[in-house]
Amino acid sequence: MAREMVAHSSGVRASRGLEFAAQALPLIRSHEFTLAGCNDTVTAEFLWILQERDRRGFGISILRMRNLVSSARDADTLFDVTPSHEHAAKFLRMTLPLLRAQRSLSDGIDAAVSDRWGPDVLERFPSVHGTRSRSSVIDWSEVGCVWLRRLGKIWATETQPAYEKLRPTLRALTWASKALETSPAITDPTLAGRGDIASIIAYCRRQTSRAGTPLAGDYAQRRLWDLKAILAFCRSAGHMDDVPGTFVLTTAHLGGKPESRRRDDDDPGKALPDEVLDILDHNLELLSPSMSAQYRVQGWTNADYALMRQTIYQLLRDTGRRPGEITALRRNCLDTDPAGDPVLIYTNSKANRVNRRLHITTDTAQVVKAWRAQVSTLRPDRDTAHLFPQLHRSEPQSDNHFKAGAFGVIFGTWVDSIPELEPLLRTPSSPEGIIDRRDVIAYSLRHTYAQRHADAGTPVDVLAPLLDHRNVAVTQGYYRVGPKRKREAIERVGALVMDRRGSLRPAMDQIEYERRSVSTLLGGCVEPSNVKSGGKSCPIRFQCGGCDHYRPDPSYIPEIEQEIVKIKADVMEAQLCAAPPVVDNLRYNLAMFESILAKMTTTLTQLDPEERAGLDAAIGTIRQARELQRKALPLFVTHTGTSDNDA
Repeated sequence: MAREMVAHSSGVRASRGLEFAAQALPLIRSHEFTLAGCNDTVTAEFLWILQERDRRGFGISILRMRNLVSSARDADTLFDVTPSHEHAAKFLRMTLPLLRAQRSLSDGIDAAVSDRWGPDVLERFPSVHGTRSRSSVIDWSEVGCVWLRRLGKIWATETQPAYEKLRPTLRALTWASKALETSPAITDPTLAGRGDIASIIAYCRRQTSRAGTPLAGDYAQRRLWDLKAILAFCRSAGHMDDVPGTFVLTTAHLGGKPESRRRDDDDPGKALPDEVLDILDHNLELLSPSMSAQYRVQGWTNADYALMRQTIYQLLRDTGRRPGEITALRRNCLDTDPAGDPVLIYTNSKANRVNRRLHITTDTAQVVKAWRAQVSTLRPDRDTAHLFPQLHRSEPQSDNHFKAGAFGVIFGTWVDSIPELEPLLRTPSSPEGIIDRRDVIAYSLRHTYAQRHADAGTPVDVLAPLLDHRNVAVTQGYYRVGPKRKREAIERVGALVMDRRGSLRPAMDQIEYERRSVSTLLGGCVEPSNVKSGGKSCPIRFQCGGCDHYRPDPSYIPEIEQEIVKIKADVMEAQLCAAPPVVDNLRYNLAMFESILAKMTTTLTQLDPEERAGLDAAIGTIRQARELQRKALPLFVTHTGTSDNDA
């Protein structure tokens, strides 16, 4: 009996052991979690979510996943799970729309067919800034015209535009629909025509803001261009076969692409004036947010957010890099040159050039080091992690970097929060400011960097590499020649004005010189009728070399050299087909230009090195100012090859 009881007891223990082994979860380490215990559906849903998050570059919280898996073991699907932890609940709220969209696609149901596009549909569209609002909705039902709504959805589905492009496009179609409300084409596309296009253009151009003021900039014009793109695509793709061909927007309708704002010579351009920059520097503390703990990433304080924003601003100000190049910096972005001076390593993503090296000051390097030390305590990641991490409370360990677009919004809010800036900013209601409010953006710090170097006398061929430009003409668009610098250059170069015989005829004042400097291609001209017509009424047909009114100076040497080459070619051709007097006239003009060039070159060689360096800088300033005034004239800058994509 005793043996039987022992055997029975052993069997029970063995049976219980097997039952326990079948139900017990495997032993896992601190950096692991297991899906054991979940049914096949929940396991597949988990794996798809993890794969999708990894594809998008999001981190994975082990603790959050453990809590979520624990709540999901008895569920048939993740849609039935009610997490007991707040973070797990937020995780599901963010991921279930994606999972729902994937299940719909698997069942042959496309959520994009609906007029209301939520996050599950909008996730399909690429984002310029890398971020999307989780509550954003595109409601196509706002477009009352059914066939225009259909065209808009077709365009978006087939072309996959940027996420940021969808809402402006919806606005354009909504305006077009409202413009057709009194037209029979609102319900019947076969009746649409040229008159409806005119109604749409007129309706869009008279739109105002909610306050009744004109829309900022060229917003309405750009919406018309959006509408033009939609109609052109749908027409070429065969989606508008039932719509008459007269229902089309053309460049002629829109009057060309929107032009940029015109600026006069004294306008500061897009660079921030010193007064504005000084005020920004003295109000860095206003970059600090006032977020409560529930809106901050765990472990981060408002002071941490402020320090990151201040560091980004200081780097933009001191380095002149594009905002996206600064926000994408890695923690190992600092290096030194052979002399031990600090160097910033960044990526020029616009031109696809990596590991670019820019010399920076010791103070700027200290700013980077201070923030790197702070962020290393907040996010103890590897050294190659981003210097400015993306901050999402639901994704505290995201591998993405802080986005330039997000900082642009922060920068604009900061500018508007500084009372001292208000009288300096020019707006429609306050036109007396020194700079247009629309020009005070994060990117304007790049123009400010270029202007600061130009004002210090940095040659454009040196400034171009500093801005990482390959085309000097692109660099010239980043700064303007100020009145003071222009006046100093004119005074220096004006002392070397000559006549056709090579005798010095210095300009007596700035006004006289500027009058001549814009008259002809090859130098100044004091012939009254020619000056009055802007250099287009030369009595002797531009034979400047033999004219007593001709007043060249060293800033015209490149044009004179090109003219000599041209006349030599004309002489060779004239010898074959022209009468001797014509050839003699060309030779005389050639000899006069060669004599002027020789005497001008001799005068320059007699200058000491310091005077010559100052004169060369002044010549560069004058040529820059002259080119900005007369860009249509081909003799000033000769471009070869293709255009550079460095703007």
